[in-house]
Amino acid sequence: MSLRRTVPLLIAGIIFTAAALVYLSPYAAVTRMERAVREKDAAALSRYVNFPALRENLKSQAGAVLGQAEEKGRDDFIAPFLLSLAARLTGLTVDALVTPEGLELWLRHWTPERTEEVEASRRHESPDRFAVRVRERARPGREIVLVLRRDGLVSWRLSEVRLPKR
Repeated sequence: MSLRRTVPLLIAGIIFTAAALVYLSPYAAVTRMERAVREKDAAALSRYVNFPALRENLKSQAGAVLGQAEEKGRDDFIAPFLLSLAARLTGLTVDALVTPEGLELWLRHWTPERTEEVEASRRHESPDRFAVRVRERARPGREIVLVLRRDGLVSWRLSEVRLPKR
């Protein structure tokens, strides 16, 4: 084979390999996260979590739920005070629990019961966002979506959890 044919094939092979690595990298990250959960390895799992982004995401969702409650309790004179207190306590709770230490506590006391009762699907939502949809087979409407965002070229970190709608 001549050098003229070898170089383009080599370049095409490198490009294909790089594209495959970039495309498959979130699947590898999720597999490593699953292993860390099974082994209760909080340090390994923490490497795949963007704690500041995850805290903001959860606070935002809690704020939306409290906003809906505020609409319902509009005529009650004490409701605004209670909702303000609930928002503050929710923020403090999220700040305290969505940390490497909170993750370790969660792993130590949580064991997946029967994994065959849980379905998970994975897919790219965009070039820099990857979603893992998790739901119990018995309750298909109660789906949690774990969203990983690209952190560099081939690294991914959990940055968002979409909780089920009420």
